[in-house]
Amino acid sequence: MALPFEEYRAFLESYASFLEEMSAQAQSMHGALASFNGEQLTKAMSGMQSHIMQLKNMEARRVQLQREAGFDGLTFAQLLEQRPAQERPALKALCRRIEMCVENIRYFNERSQSFAKEGLAAMQVAGQVTEGKNLYAPPVHGKEQRLTDAPAAFEANY
Repeated sequence: MALPFEEYRAFLESYASFLEEMSAQAQSMHGALASFNGEQLTKAMSGMQSHIMQLKNMEARRVQLQREAGFDGLTFAQLLEQRPAQERPALKALCRRIEMCVENIRYFNERSQSFAKEGLAAMQVAGQVTEGKNLYAPPVHGKEQRLTDAPAAFEANY
């Protein structure tokens, strides 16, 4: 017996909501990275890793439900062609909602990766300049003086 389409559609609604949460998490991770706040970054990275694991499970479930609903191997556009005309606008809106989340996640992930690479490159340059030296000079007037302007977040051992 095929899964009723409404059950598949309800899953897609929850999938879109999950992707919205994941998009917010990607934005949070980018913000933590940009702020050089190690604690926020650790929390954001942990949250993102959790979302990635959940995403794998949800995607597997989406594929399974799509198959059970009788739409195995179809793209969303092909699936829309098989649905009644009155359902299509709502389904297109749901598809766009999912697409926007995916675009946002990609955007923030690409920005975060670029930012991290730049920070790591700065650390490598600083390591060459300060080869064999600690990144911190001896305390001056009770404060540490940095030998480089490399972000502190990249100095943590993650």
